[in-house]
Amino acid sequence: MNFVESVNSALLENYAKFKGRAPRAEYWYFLLFTILLALFSIVFFFMFLFSAGGGFDAEYVNKLSDPRFCENDPSPVQCAENASILVITHFFEETN
Repeated sequence: MNFVESVNSALLENYAKFKGRAPRAEYWYFLLFTILLALFSIVFFFMFLFSAGGGFDAEYVNKLSDPRFCENDPSPVQCAENASILVITHFFEETN
């Protein structure tokens, strides 16, 4: 049983059959197929994430993440919270 036959058998022919056992080749080829599909999905997701929108500005995020950013602020805790919110907002607005 080759790769294509195994995936076809697991997805189309024996998907909802719960009797019997799958041959060893079918099991391992289907596992390989699911791993490859997951890797492709992850790569596609990150390509989309960082290519869409205006783009991710690492310098801006580093400036906001710098501990010295809130040094002179009268309320450093509030400043740090606002900086975190700005980083998250930048991530979602500029990369989607």
